[in-house]
Amino acid sequence: MFGVRSACLLFSFQRPQAPFFRGLRASWHVTTHIVKPRNFKYSHLMSQNVEAPTVAEVVGRNVRKLRGGHTADVLARAARREGLKWGSGRVSELEAGKVSPTLPTLFVLAQALHVVTGQSVSLADLVRADGLIRINDKLEVKAGKLVESVSESPVDLTLGDLPGDPHKRALTAVQGAVDSMRGLPEYLLHTKASESSHADARFGETEERIAKSLGISRTRMNLESAYLWRDAFSTERDRRAGPDANPQKRGRVSRELKGELRASVRRGEELDEYRELVDQASPPGQQAKARQVRAEAASEKNKQRGTDA
Repeated sequence: MFGVRSACLLFSFQRPQAPFFRGLRASWHVTTHIVKPRNFKYSHLMSQNVEAPTVAEVVGRNVRKLRGGHTADVLARAARREGLKWGSGRVSELEAGKVSPTLPTLFVLAQALHVVTGQSVSLADLVRADGLIRINDKLEVKAGKLVESVSESPVDLTLGDLPGDPHKRALTAVQGAVDSMRGLPEYLLHTKASESSHADARFGETEERIAKSLGISRTRMNLESAYLWRDAFSTERDRRAGPDANPQKRGRVSRELKGELRASVRRGEELDEYRELVDQASPPGQQAKARQVRAEAASEKNKQRGTDA
């Protein structure tokens, strides 16, 4: 009787000690004792009352886990490229379980996470959970059933998955990359690819806003940041301000960095204007030789920067 994993009731009977009153019959008092077996937990009795997480809460937890060390800003930027008009604040709301994602939103999030992390992400990965999951106020199902319902292949779009001729899309993408490099100062063309890629990976809302205010392209913003600080604008801001900086200090550092960036852009424009005038006044042979000398000087300068670091 005492080995079972449930609470047992024992009854003990006691004869009343007080004198009996006339007209009253003798009575017995029943005392109830609850005997708690070893290893018994009252939480076992309450487990059925725990509310299952909603789909929004499960998706939020999974998105936060899947993005890993990447910032919400970076994920929001990747989502915007796929047509989801989100900022970092919206990503934070999603991860807190405050956004009920639609099927199109889940699809875009899976693609954005794939782009950011380089890992394959399926719709099933976004709704994966243990136990029950609450579909709505009246329906709860095993999470495995929901995962089974959406399981197939990871979201990994290729040019062939999009409408139109995939070859034309590829050419357009390459042409866009080439066009973005035109008109750049020569010293930026010799920036280390690893540094510019590092800056591009951290290009977020802050960098987008700064680039727009200075009237420069994303490519120019990334290359200038890599040339000046070997990293993105926001990363350099956080480094200079320190981990415990208040908003006022971060704002002051941002203004300083923006001033450095503006001076670099202006210097590059002035150099280009001067070189254009010199080239126009020089014979064709001297123009080519001058461009070669400038390219070699810029390359040597960037190598020296890497040695100094």
